[in-house]
Amino acid sequence: MPNLQGQVTSIEKKQSPKGKTYYRVQVGGQWLSTWDQPECTNGDEITYNIVQKGDYKNISDIRKVEGAKSTTQGGT
Repeated sequence: MPNLQGQVTSIEKKQSPKGKTYYRVQVGGQWLSTWDQPECTNGDEITYNIVQKGDYKNISDIRKVEGAKSTTQGGT
């Protein structure tokens, strides 16, 4: 999938049933998951890709948009 762009509106730290930590990142009203701690915070404008894994949509290649105004609302 091509690079997408949007604003991070929420980040949640979660635990899988096997006890592994993962993160849910909400961008543009859509929840996406990643095993890696995101290097962004609420309010950041980012570019990213979506990788479909079964029923799950994972976020990858997260990069902050240089020069974008951050509207930080508290980070994780």
